[in-house]
Amino acid sequence: MYGKFHNIRMTGVASMIPTKVVENLDLINDSNEKMVKKQIRATGIKRKHYVSDNQTATDLCTGAASQLLHELNWNPEDIKVLIYVSSYTQFVIPSTAFYIQKKLGIGVDCNVFDMNLSCSGFVAGIETMGSLLQHCGEGGKGLLLVGVTPSMDADKADEGTVPLFGDGGAAAAFEVKEGHTMYFSQYSDGSRIPALYKPDITTPLHMEGMEVFNFTISDVADSINDFFAHYHLKREELDYCFLHQAQKFILNKLIDFCDLPEQKCPICYEEFGNTGAVSIPANMCYHADEIDFKKKNRLFLSGFGAGLSWGNLWMETEDLLVLPVIYSDKKLEKEDWEKEKVVDVLKKTLDLDEKTDISIQTKMEDIPEWDSFGQVSLLSELEREFGVKFSFDEMIAINSVASILEILEKKK
Repeated sequence: MYGKFHNIRMTGVASMIPTKVVENLDLINDSNEKMVKKQIRATGIKRKHYVSDNQTATDLCTGAASQLLHELNWNPEDIKVLIYVSSYTQFVIPSTAFYIQKKLGIGVDCNVFDMNLSCSGFVAGIETMGSLLQHCGEGGKGLLLVGVTPSMDADKADEGTVPLFGDGGAAAAFEVKEGHTMYFSQYSDGSRIPALYKPDITTPLHMEGMEVFNFTISDVADSINDFFAHYHLKREELDYCFLHQAQKFILNKLIDFCDLPEQKCPICYEEFGNTGAVSIPANMCYHADEIDFKKKNRLFLSGFGAGLSWGNLWMETEDLLVLPVIYSDKKLEKEDWEKEKVVDVLKKTLDLDEKTDISIQTKMEDIPEWDSFGQVSLLSELEREFGVKFSFDEMIAINSVASILEILEKKK
């Protein structure tokens, strides 16, 4: 599938990587030293970064997005499209993008949804973003987020995948701007799901390494060569080529088979490993201090992986804000979300003004509208929202917002 977008511009990119570093050399034990060292030489992956306890992919990409919005001086209310691309979503229903929307303070006049894609997700996400933004008119703004945390359910005994994959999150900003054109191609093949798949949220990722390699040097390589031919683009006119950071051996073969200029293909797999859909924006941010993204650049992007899915994109950028990689172990506490939800239910049930100051320390007796009828109504609504049942003793023990949160915590 070939296509192009007119008047869609990438405005900014930010990436957040966990501070916790896991060295691949630390995987060595009494029986595998030779194998581990050989694997590091072949893949080029020396280390990965893993999330800390309770830190999620949502935390990472939301943190990156928050910093990007600040640096761009964008008002969150102006965002018309919010897409979260991940195979590691925090919610099943609704889309995790709604949670991100609330955290970023984005208004209701916005199209919000998740996309379940992995390594091809950033390129496919840009294509989807472009399709929707084209209908928003001049100045329309969109935010694309990608996040992965394969460390959370990795099979530590799988010596084929554990050394490869790292965690990360990223955000990219787009706007409708006259004079900017993107060219893309996208492919999908559901018949090859078994090559790289994760059947449910608790089962570790399964990968057929040789099949994935053959897929890359055949289908992906052919698609890149066909892409340049189809659009009559010249490789020598490229400023930079950002390929999905699968691993060294695969990328070297892909660069060779596609006759891409190696000196124009930055890498970051040595430091971050394979971070799926995050690898392209993370690579851009990793080289933010070396590459002048403010000048006019011709960029080629290629993402490929689970599905199987693969896609390519060419765009011209100018005055592009690319922030250096942000390292963080910060997490959006679930308790913060629960507190906000309890406060929202409280205000709605008791018909309080939205500006009423309610905190975790607020006592029920200090709320004028609090009476026996309000208590019953509130508990009924809380039971519906959180899927719990309050006992009589718990009902009479509620005397503050903090007491509600304490009861909810015990029911987990």
